[in-house]
Amino acid sequence: MNQTSNPTPRREPPETDQYLSFDQLVARYFERGSGPGLRADFAGLSHPGRVRERNEDQFLVVRRQRIREVLASSVLLEPAVEAGDEISSVVVADGMGGREFGDLASYLALRTAWVLGASEVQWTLKPSEQISEELRQKATAFFQIIDHVIRNMAAKNPRMSGMGTTLSLAHQIGSTLYVVYAGDSRVYLLRNQEGLEQLTHDHTMAQLLIDAGVAEPGSELARKTRRVLTNVLGANERSVRVDYAETELADGDRLLACTDGLTDMVDDTTIERILREHEAPAAACQALIDQALANGGRDNVTVVVGRFTQTVAQPTPSGLTEYLPPILSQPPKARRKS
Repeated sequence: MNQTSNPTPRREPPETDQYLSFDQLVARYFERGSGPGLRADFAGLSHPGRVRERNEDQFLVVRRQRIREVLASSVLLEPAVEAGDEISSVVVADGMGGREFGDLASYLALRTAWVLGASEVQWTLKPSEQISEELRQKATAFFQIIDHVIRNMAAKNPRMSGMGTTLSLAHQIGSTLYVVYAGDSRVYLLRNQEGLEQLTHDHTMAQLLIDAGVAEPGSELARKTRRVLTNVLGANERSVRVDYAETELADGDRLLACTDGLTDMVDDTTIERILREHEAPAAACQALIDQALANGGRDNVTVVVGRFTQTVAQPTPSGLTEYLPPILSQPPKARRKS
């Protein structure tokens, strides 16, 4: 009986460097900005208010850059920091509970955030769908570690039991803004042709009742429950829940991160007006603080304002001559011997 042998299926070459084209190699191991970058200018202010003696709010603004420092060279080299090669982070925290240890909780949150930022395994300057998912996972771990630090501190000292803090983080990579938060410290975005947009969703009993249709915004029930937090770092037995938002930025956009000492005293319409009247971040911060104090200043108030400005566009690599700097695509000039 004759048997016919099945032909051996053709195997595709593995995706290793040996089989990749030049452009694929460039895309795998090197990157250039795909368009204009956005640079942010920031200012921040915090005030204890007119009622409380202690300020339990904290804030932090950080800019990170990818740079190379030439220690010695025989070649004339252009500056190594290019437009768009930086990321900015804004963090706002509002401590509470544990008798008078709310300020310690917010301090621990930002201090831990600073240490964690220096020990990241990797960080990127190029947003993508994969990066978005990685940031979600990293943010969850980030908040859980801070939550763990606060709980451990409280467990070692019964007087600190119940201390906790809100935490809102706005993280800019290129033209993409990632917002991660727990609590009721808000992050807003104001665009040139649009109104003020709240990017966070309050973790309060009032917001839960509003979402469930039980209470109306501004109603007496909502006002009575707006300071009851349903999700914070530390403070209670439940683990922190991390919420996430993402949006694209444009030239001229304004960012506001703040504690409820501002939003309880100043309505969104007035906040938008003040931001539009004061283009400089420092002036906007001062005007917002002044308005909160003029309206009573019943709580600590903290604001951080940023303004995004478009930088020079970078070429998108699609081949050797487009990827390399212009000087390398030109024939060398003949040198005259001395």
